[in-house]
Amino acid sequence: MNKNKLSIFSFLIIGALLGGYVFTLFLQFESKRKSSVSAAARFEVSAYEMQSLIKKANNGDCNAAYRIGRHYSFFTVQFDDAIKWFRLAAQCPLVAPKEELISLLLYMENQPGVSDEIDKLLEEIREIDPNAALKSEAAVIFTRKEYQQKNKK
Repeated sequence: MNKNKLSIFSFLIIGALLGGYVFTLFLQFESKRKSSVSAAARFEVSAYEMQSLIKKANNGDCNAAYRIGRHYSFFTVQFDDAIKWFRLAAQCPLVAPKEELISLLLYMENQPGVSDEIDKLLEEIREIDPNAALKSEAAVIFTRKEYQQKNKK
């Protein structure tokens, strides 16, 4: 399996394990809408709204930081920016930003300190929600094994 296919496959597995609840919320939201939009469009943030969210996030609003992270992760696909904002959001006792941060960090785990950061995030999730931690840990173990197998070839 080539690197791109492995990355896409790993991302899908992590998304399924970590983000099932997001899909459920999306279905509920979409069922109330009269027109459909692209999947990424629901994460779009206008320039005006972005200014407001950045101000809120910089003043400690974790939900604002999380929303900005999702905009960069899913709408603009600027992962470095997404990681920055997910790191800010992950400072609060919320599981979702920690899970999404882990899913992005797994692709840079060969960089110094990233593996330790992932392990710390897993511990924080374990303290908040042990059941969510089990799912997150399973996704991390799976992805790490896939990465090791890929590098053996």
